[in-house]
Amino acid sequence: LFRSVVLTISEGCDPVNRLFYCDLDQLAQGINGLLPYVKLVDNFDAEYEYIANNGSLFTFKTNLNSPQYKLINVDIENPEMKNWRDLVKEHEKDVLSWAACVKDNYLVLCYLHDVKSVLYLHDLESGARLMTFPLEIGTICGFSGRRKLTEVFYHFTSFLTPGIIYHCDLTKKTLEPTIFRETKVKGFDPSKFETTQAFYPSKDGTLIPMFVVQKKGLVFDGSHPCYLYGYGGFNISITPSFSTSRLIFIQNMGGVLAIPNIRGESTGRLGTREACWVRSRTFLTTFTRPPNISFKSDTLRVKN
Repeated sequence: LFRSVVLTISEGCDPVNRLFYCDLDQLAQGINGLLPYVKLVDNFDAEYEYIANNGSLFTFKTNLNSPQYKLINVDIENPEMKNWRDLVKEHEKDVLSWAACVKDNYLVLCYLHDVKSVLYLHDLESGARLMTFPLEIGTICGFSGRRKLTEVFYHFTSFLTPGIIYHCDLTKKTLEPTIFRETKVKGFDPSKFETTQAFYPSKDGTLIPMFVVQKKGLVFDGSHPCYLYGYGGFNISITPSFSTSRLIFIQNMGGVLAIPNIRGESTGRLGTREACWVRSRTFLTTFTRPPNISFKSDTLRVKN
């Protein structure tokens, strides 16, 4: 048993912090005053979040030289940065939103892939991916699981789903999530609607993802109103979420909901700063020059 205290010190709202730790086993007389913290990281160059540890080997989620985030292993008995090792490397595109250690040596990792959630199960010791949890276009907005427990729960929502809590028993050979609780709206049949995602180039050529929600079989003949909504700033993504007011617009007025995920959203620290400071007008032109939307052979096509 390795007993320790991990302390993080933040500055402002930037995703950076200092990282200190204290080995409680070295306190022969117990805690009798200020803890003798060891300064593992004494600067504000990156963010570090404790995930788990096996003895002195600690796993942290960090954006150190990795704006999309990754998992690293640090042995605090040999803490020099040159000895740090990547456990799960940074994804070239997807942002690692959060990580949790469950059932002894499993890791649940949630990524933001094209502004929608994807959920994976990894091995804590090797970092290897073990499975992908099945998900439709939507958002993981809640999670419950602990290292000492053998089951996990996660809350899923989408443009057409008010909320579903899934349960997964990690002791079984075949891991199949099942519905634990589901919220339903009286008078609303989600099977009559559909959500698609398209991509169109911004002014500088970057592909912009856009969600489109409408009734199934809707004919795009120019007679339907369109509600275009977007936001770009402060590392905040407009992920899929349920809204009765938007669905009233779609169901009763034959409307179309379009949400382009413009620059400045959660594309990692680098992407946000680029949109805010380097190319401050990029997200405005991306939103104010919406593409033409057309359906042909049940395929969404977007043209400038």
